[in-house]
Amino acid sequence: GQLAGDLVPSAGTGAEQTVEPTVGAARRADVRALEADAAVARAEGSLARVTGRPDLGIWFGYQLDEGDAIALAGVSFTLPLWNPARGDRAVARAKQKRLEAERAATVTAASRQLVDAREAYAKAREAVAVFERDILARLADSETLLARSLETGQLAISDYLVARQQIL
Repeated sequence: GQLAGDLVPSAGTGAEQTVEPTVGAARRADVRALEADAAVARAEGSLARVTGRPDLGIWFGYQLDEGDAIALAGVSFTLPLWNPARGDRAVARAKQKRLEAERAATVTAASRQLVDAREAYAKAREAVAVFERDILARLADSETLLARSLETGQLAISDYLVARQQIL
């Protein structure tokens, strides 16, 4: 088969689609992983709050004492005065804040990378356009003139090859 066409991207390639940098950065896997870790830290904080609350319970019992049957019942509760889970809550809050700050920093860095990549892409496209517009036409003209010089005998083949290599 014969190849046809050129390598110039068409307007519909999606290369020029613009996505807000922070939106694009939020889609990254590392940012989503940090969000999941922050959710775990929030859950750990909730667990620590629940652990620090008193436990309530009702109990029933049955006991035989010298032939007498005694039914027992009661209410039990704990007072978390000695262990209200303050340390666990503080650890969970600190972890959550650290992960949220890390996520914000990662999104900022990723957004900057996206902006820089778009700028580099735009500059490269501009350089290709300048090359195609200004240089390719001159190269084609030079190649045509060299070929005519060779055909008319004004130029030896070795000089033609050297000149062509310099042009390219």
